[in-house]
Amino acid sequence: MSEDAAKLLIAFAISVALLAAGLYILLAEHASADLQKAATGWIGVILGYWLK
Repeated sequence: MSEDAAKLLIAFAISVALLAAGLYILLAEHASADLQKAATGWIGVILGYWLK
């Protein structure tokens, strides 16, 4: 595996993990408003990274 492919795979894995956590927090009824704002920020950062 090349170094570029490894970097892409790691970035993808981290993105999927943060996206899953962010969506879980946004959809959870017991999450506080501050935590939901943080989750929205995580999702925004992920989208910004991939759309750059």
